[in-house]
Parts: sequence; structure tokens; C-alpha cells
Amino acid sequence: MYGKEMLSKIPNCSFMQMNAVQTAFHNNTFDLVICIQNGISAFHVDQRELIKECIRIVKSNGIVLFSSYSEKFWNDRLEWFNCNLLQDY
Repeated sequence: MYGKEMLSKIPNCSFMQMNAVQTAFHNNTFDLVICIQNGISAFHVDQRELIKECIRIVKSNGIVLFSSYSEKFWNDRLEWFNCNLLQDY
């Protein structure tokens, strides 16, 4: 995995794979929870359960951030990905 290789020398960084709506983290674990790259719809899980899980694992004074795409911008996003992918070849 490219990410593991890139961050292998950083001792306080780890990669984990788990169910996004039933994580293994304890309640109130994190100061900040970020669900990016269209995680709300791309994970294909119950969106309310995903939001509830993020709130469960963030500390009471913490922050939860979500990013998502609007259908209005989908064609623009596809064009951006196609242009950037084609530059690599």
C-alpha cells in the first residue's frame, strides 16, 4: 500500500480498515473526525448511522467534518478526474 510506505517512518501514524458505521474506537476518542472524499454517499452505508458513529467517537468539544459532492457538480468532477488521470499517462 502506497500510504503505508509513505508514512512508514512516522511512529504515531497507522492505517486501519473497519466498518464506517461500527468502528472499533471507544466513545469520545478523537478531537477531530473527518469524513472526506464524498464519504457520506461513497461508502454506501446508512448515512444517518455514519453521522451518528462519527459523533459517537468524537470528544464532546470536538469537531466532525464531512465533505460531499453536489449532483450539480458531478459532471465537472468527472471532467477534472479524467483530465488529471490522462496527464499521468
